[in-house]
Amino acid sequence: MELFQMWMNTSNPDENNPIPLDLRRTVWCAGAARGGEREWRFLTLRLQAARVAAARDAMLAAMACTRQVWLLNQFLEWAVSENSPVRKQDAAAVVGNVARTPVGYYVAREFFYNRIDDLFKTFNGQSRRFGYIIKTLLDQFTTQRELDEFLIFHDKNPKYFEETKLAVVQAIEKAKVNIDWVDQNKDLVVREMRKAVIPEPALTSKQRRGHPKYISSLFAIHNISSIRLKPFRFYFGK
Repeated sequence: MELFQMWMNTSNPDENNPIPLDLRRTVWCAGAARGGEREWRFLTLRLQAARVAAARDAMLAAMACTRQVWLLNQFLEWAVSENSPVRKQDAAAVVGNVARTPVGYYVAREFFYNRIDDLFKTFNGQSRRFGYIIKTLLDQFTTQRELDEFLIFHDKNPKYFEETKLAVVQAIEKAKVNIDWVDQNKDLVVREMRKAVIPEPALTSKQRRGHPKYISSLFAIHNISSIRLKPFRFYFGK
């Protein structure tokens, strides 16, 4: 956040960016995720002023990192609106970026079902981009319930999917693979991670002299509320 704040405080942020080029995508995302509306609006202004495609792509991805649901909804609204900060050619990227984030996935999924008509009109004649949205959304599925919900929606609204039949088939197959993997491995993963959590004071002197590997992470899987561990330090020893 320090680098992001330094950037915000520069007199001409569109010309003078103190963030190293190779860190910008990461820092921008962190700024949006840890900040609030002020940081997000700042990125919006930089997006509108950007002239380099790579910078625009990175900013579009960073803006999707926010954890503010109402900002994510506004971002998606811009994707299907005329004269918004989001260009029409970037609309699919916006939806895809939001769908790939932990908070944004749920927002994007609801937006897809509730605003399918607006999405369809926005991408009329652009089956590749509409197919990209479908693939990206279904790629996040980890439960059969999510897939069943999509299949029911698909069967009730066939007109929206006539030009993206192949993309739908591919997306469904990928979702099935993801769901099968989670079903087969989630209990094992959670069990092993819980077994691996050992308070540091409990480590033996032999373990301390060795080379234990520590992991600091947030483990979370979409829609599996029971599988959510806050950051811990894990010891994997013999």
